Amino acid sequence: MTPAARELAYACRVRQATRGVLVLEARAGAVTAAPVAARLAPRFLCDPRRPADGGLRPGSEAGAALAELTQVAGWLLFDAEQQRAAHRFSTLALTLARASGDRASERLVLATLAMQAAHLGRPGAALRLSGTALTAPRLTPRVAAVFRLRQAQAHALGGRRAAALRAVRHAHSLVLDGPADRDPAWVWWVDEVETAGHLGLTYAALGAWHRAVDQLTAVTGAGGFRALFDAELLAAQLRCGAWRDAAALAADLAARADRLQSARATRVLHRALRPLLTAPPTGPTPPAAVREAAHWLDAHLRVPHDGTTGRSS
Repeated sequence: MTPAARELAYACRVRQATRGVLVLEARAGAVTAAPVAARLAPRFLCDPRRPADGGLRPGSEAGAALAELTQVAGWLLFDAEQQRAAHRFSTLALTLARASGDRASERLVLATLAMQAAHLGRPGAALRLSGTALTAPRLTPRVAAVFRLRQAQAHALGGRRAAALRAVRHAHSLVLDGPADRDPAWVWWVDEVETAGHLGLTYAALGAWHRAVDQLTAVTGAGGFRALFDAELLAAQLRCGAWRDAAALAADLAARADRLQSARATRVLHRALRPLLTAPPTGPTPPAAVREAAHWLDAHLRVPHDGTTGRSS
């Protein structure tokens, strides 16, 4: 077998492993899939069948396959709230993607790192990463929209209302342009539901709770990786005293708590419920039905913790 054929066979094995991890995530969520990805990536990185140059050259199939696997590991660890490990894998994925010339993976990693920076309360880093990505030539509208959403998160964290709303609305207008032939495969989730949900997240980050409720109500029940929208909706309902709706949503979330799939969503819910679980409660006293629903939901939540907590969605 020629060196090129050996490299291609190695890359195929890596990509097959990546597909398996993504299937597992779809079925069981990031908390379950993240440790699997975190074990697989080092195994392939240390595989003696890896090309002698490690795939660190332009056009390398091995390098691109490894970049994809480590990017997936970084994303899953992020969503599982294993933030230190997530950053390590994402940084490695960025190195591999750039060395192999895999621009699609490079931009996806930058999007993950920008989201993580905002999540950890570092809006300046999120803006720098987003700005770097947006200077790249020939970005498709949907790829550009992702980084406008990251800018919106960062501006909202900094309290810059006008800039945050301008960025998220810019993202929405880009999505309305529709898909492009040059879109990378990973932008399949960048649609009008996503930008509508992010507008709600932006309002929530700005403390505009009533507007957040109105916007997030329009996308509630999306489920899967968008469970974060439901979690932030419940938090906003509790903040603005929409007690009846909050009780109903809390009961619904309790019934499907084992399918939330996102530890970030779980942590948002835990943080939102905490004031209702104290005796006496802090803030306005909610009706008994709301407190009962909160206790019921809290009993079904598991909150992973690695010592690095997020501050935003």
